[in-house]
Amino acid sequence: MNAIAGSYVVVLGFDMDKEDCDGLLGFSIHRVDHMENEATYMKGMKAFVETDPGFPAGSLYSTNDHPWQSFQWADYSAKPGYDYTYTITALKGTPKKLTKFAVTEIDITTEAVSNENHSVYFNRGTAASQEYVRRFGDRKPDLEGDPAFTKIAFEWLSRGLYEALVEFIGSCEVYIF
Repeated sequence: MNAIAGSYVVVLGFDMDKEDCDGLLGFSIHRVDHMENEATYMKGMKAFVETDPGFPAGSLYSTNDHPWQSFQWADYSAKPGYDYTYTITALKGTPKKLTKFAVTEIDITTEAVSNENHSVYFNRGTAASQEYVRRFGDRKPDLEGDPAFTKIAFEWLSRGLYEALVEFIGSCEVYIF
């Protein structure tokens, strides 16, 4: 397994020997948040036809019941400076009767957004488009529309980048030669 932790995102990559992939249905991903003492199965947007509960398009499904069907996954809900444990379980069997095949675990500490030497910010781009629609509907922030909605939407999209940039530019001294 390989893991890369930023401030707000943890990317996990995992592999299996080819001969172990026969009958593989996917992976459940469980996260323990040691800072807030929470534990949950992470969610994805795909379900097996046999076990699809019929949720509307864009709904999220627990990877415990609807395994992630890729060898890489990203947690976009991570928080800066947090300690997490991720448990990835390979699942075989049938969609209605999943069985654990292999389990691996990794401890992660995400990066703080800012420290004495540098700060790293990433806004929410296209990877967050589905989450944007879940939170705000199919509504774009409009500078000439509802100012309260626009402020909330832009703050969520910015994830601190815009605010940090304004603060940095404001702290610069101007020299005229």
